[in-house]
Amino acid sequence: MQKAFVLIAIFIVMLTPGPVRAVNLCQDVLFDIPGFQIKEAVLNNLPVSFRAVPYNSRMYKAEQILGNTQDVLLGFSEYGHAYVVANKLRLDGDIIGRQTQVRATDLLDAGIIIRIHSTAIDRVKLKAFNDKNGLSCSKTACKALAKTAGLYVGGSRTGYFSPYKMLNSILKNGIKDEDGNKVPFDVYYVGNKSLNESAALLEKSDARITKEIAVKGGVILTGTSVTAVTLLYALGVL
Repeated sequence: MQKAFVLIAIFIVMLTPGPVRAVNLCQDVLFDIPGFQIKEAVLNNLPVSFRAVPYNSRMYKAEQILGNTQDVLLGFSEYGHAYVVANKLRLDGDIIGRQTQVRATDLLDAGIIIRIHSTAIDRVKLKAFNDKNGLSCSKTACKALAKTAGLYVGGSRTGYFSPYKMLNSILKNGIKDEDGNKVPFDVYYVGNKSLNESAALLEKSDARITKEIAVKGGVILTGTSVTAVTLLYALGVL
């Protein structure tokens, strides 16, 4: 029965023109995952080719969209949050003063997904981030990728305070390994909006996140909000 099903799937793929749609349709039939459309967009004057997957749920399992993959996934939620999913573990950093969470799940949020074609993740090191404090979700995600997979996103080895700046730098400068070699990746948008609308929501949260980091950082370090003003200048907000 299974053999006949596979033969039918292959026959359908053979009748479908175009290599992209052929692979996509084969995935649809064999793994029951939603089909994607390859689309083009411009974000912050940067041309972006991405895979659009219409989906109405706020959260979903990675295998529902990507199939059974071991690739490292970097997610950007539409409410202004960056996180990492790899090998059935999810890392969520937070604003300074709140602890990082590492959970045994491959749940993704609706929004933008960067699928990094690398499987070299150290689960033990990733789990070690649990209950640790960081400066922001995106800063923690950058640090986790560097420490556990030797991956550096964008043009900086020190990371990014805001998810929006982190995403823009990836699209502009790519992702590199420890030796500076480019690491291939795919951009996905999963949800019921557009890639541009999702990026606009990230941008909207950018100033709020940066100011919250500065204010909390100033209070935690000195007990006063005076230093926060200096931090705001340093972070490029004021």
